[in-house]
Amino acid sequence: MREEKIIFFKRMILFLIIFSILVSILGYVYDIFIIQKDSRLLKELAFEREIESIKILAIGDSHPARAFIPYYINNSYNFATPGETLEQTYILLKSMLSKQNNLSIIVLNYELTSFSDYRSNPYAEVSFWKRHMNYKQLKEVTGLSYTNLFLYDNFPFLGNGLQLNVIFHPEEQIKMYRGWSMSDKQLRNFGLSDDPSLQAVRRLKKQFKNFEELNPKLINAFKDILELTNKKNLTLVLVKYPVSKHYLQGFKDISIDLDENYKILNRIISEYNNTQVNNIVVLDYQKYIYEDKYFEDQDHLNIWGAANFSRMLSNELERLNVR
Repeated sequence: MREEKIIFFKRMILFLIIFSILVSILGYVYDIFIIQKDSRLLKELAFEREIESIKILAIGDSHPARAFIPYYINNSYNFATPGETLEQTYILLKSMLSKQNNLSIIVLNYELTSFSDYRSNPYAEVSFWKRHMNYKQLKEVTGLSYTNLFLYDNFPFLGNGLQLNVIFHPEEQIKMYRGWSMSDKQLRNFGLSDDPSLQAVRRLKKQFKNFEELNPKLINAFKDILELTNKKNLTLVLVKYPVSKHYLQGFKDISIDLDENYKILNRIISEYNNTQVNNIVVLDYQKYIYEDKYFEDQDHLNIWGAANFSRMLSNELERLNVR
């Protein structure tokens, strides 16, 4: 009986050793071929390498991620990521500003979608967010246990597989230029699809599902950004990015009053704006590009629209003497 127990324990130890080796190998392979090719991580690593040459930093969600092209705006970097919430933007900005830098201008998208809490599971990539948050903070925003957070952080292949896009959609992985990137698929998009008005309403209904008021949590994140840039003596340029005429019309169709909501946001801005130095500038480009051929979809510019917009933004920053 004793010999059987010894054999059992030996087999168990051997199994654990082999299992640990296999997990370590899988983790190493996943890190090399998946994690290190993740666009968000690549964007951050490139930022850290080029930080001394960056004076203008674009942050936010998919609107600046697609439309802000640093090639046309000197000394700039695009740190925006599709799907990013204002809360996440604040966390990343705070982390970036803690590093030695020469930043003088922060460009943030200023649109109603940023204040609608429609994005699902924004902290899914735990291994990335652990670079900027501790487990306690991650637990508060994700609702996950410390055990799950530890496992997702140290064994990211146990996660939801979002980063596997690198393998299953290689056509979407392209080279970056100072944080800005656009896939071959996006480069081929030229104009809107059939029935753009219907598509715009469908998109808005998704973005403003159950929307009754500006989300309080995202309002607080917006205030945190205003306070942080004020404290750091940075100029904050709030940009309403171009959207299609069908998209703007769609707000009326879903009974959301843009003007009234922006009045609320403008009052918040006025509390933080120092009129003597004009540390907060609002630029409205929502209606500047109206032709459908310059859009990839209802609220995102294609490559041609993004190039036109970036030239306009560069000229406006120069005119306002905030470049």
